[in-house]
Amino acid sequence: RIFTSLKLRYEEERVGIHATDLLWPRQAVFRKLQGSRITERDVVFFALGAGEGEVAEELMGRRREVMVIHKGIIHTVDSVVEEGGRLIPVEIKTTRASPPSVKRHYLLQLGMYCLAMHVDHGKLVIFYLNDGAVEAYCIRYPPDALGEIEKFEEEKRNEIAAAVRLGDPLRASCVAGDPDLDWKCLTCQYWRRCSGKRVRFRTVFPQPLMAGRVYEGMILREAYRAGEHGCEVDILRSKTGEITGIEASGDVVKLVPLRRTAEEIQSKL
Repeated sequence: RIFTSLKLRYEEERVGIHATDLLWPRQAVFRKLQGSRITERDVVFFALGAGEGEVAEELMGRRREVMVIHKGIIHTVDSVVEEGGRLIPVEIKTTRASPPSVKRHYLLQLGMYCLAMHVDHGKLVIFYLNDGAVEAYCIRYPPDALGEIEKFEEEKRNEIAAAVRLGDPLRASCVAGDPDLDWKCLTCQYWRRCSGKRVRFRTVFPQPLMAGRVYEGMILREAYRAGEHGCEVDILRSKTGEITGIEASGDVVKLVPLRRTAEEIQSKL
């Protein structure tokens, strides 16, 4: 019953266009047109994410979530603080990366909230779950930056609305190929139905992967999966047969798991 209740909760489609939809427009359109069907594994994944949010609440104090509608977009702000009689947005992020790790979309999202609340600055709080560290920033946005954010919001809002009206998710932009955002592709339930432009990438490891070890298995698994989806994959090997790198070409969406796996291994060697 717990799984059923959580599943229904996470599958329920949100009304309207939300600020977070603007970061992943195509996924938002897929969800609005085709609904969301998640597995038990997904339920656990989302529930753990919600749990991390509750940990953040306890560390920071109970959140005062605020919903603001601006230019037809629903902005759900994690919390607010009062400064000089004005409410200032607070964006709370949890990450398993090591500090410092201020992502570009963190700043964009906070900027959207500042724009919606008619202020020029906001607070960004990042909880590093693996390191047990907390960072807090006061981010101030000059008028030209807020103008660019407003332009971004309007373009993405119109893009999502048009794709929904045409009944075609592929009319909306996808984040595949964006190293800051395409981690979302790894758990996206619409990944098999999605497609993008043709790209090529090459990753060379600083040292050969040991045969029979975890990294070799990870690369071979993702290379096989990319091949199943029409991508061309060339595994680079040393004279002794050890994997030294990967070269691949194909649909940018279908190459995300292989590319990110290769980059992760490269960063750890």
